[in-house]
Amino acid sequence: FENIQGGQGGYQQGGFGGFDFGNFSGGFQNGGAEFDFGNLNDIFSDFFGGGRGGFRARTPRGRDFQTEIQVSFIDSILGTEKKIVITGHKEITIKIPVGIRSGESLKMTGYGETVKNGKAGDLYIKINVKMPTKISKRAHELLEELKKEGM
Repeated sequence: FENIQGGQGGYQQGGFGGFDFGNFSGGFQNGGAEFDFGNLNDIFSDFFGGGRGGFRARTPRGRDFQTEIQVSFIDSILGTEKKIVITGHKEITIKIPVGIRSGESLKMTGYGETVKNGKAGDLYIKINVKMPTKISKRAHELLEELKKEGM
């Protein structure tokens, strides 16, 4: 898994719908000045990459799934393992890293939607840390000791 703190961005470069810019080779003449565009496929290949077809087939990819889980304050500090059940998979175990904060997300690669002859999407798990509202006198004393230790 991967610990992430925000969404994911970016884009995939694609072709131009298979449009063949090679048909525009040549140029035009206006008022005695001649402009030669050459083969526009070469120009677009230089800028956007790709071979002569102007189009590359992509491997199908499943959709990403998102879910949220709640962990205790202590588990967020010490780390733990949680078991969850997700669609298309049986029970999986998620390792909650030491020091995770509420709002952070974990990425489980390949646990999203599966597609035939393609790559599975990913699962993003948002962590919600449940803060205690009432603590015992002993727990309060222990937390005060931790505070003195610099935590």
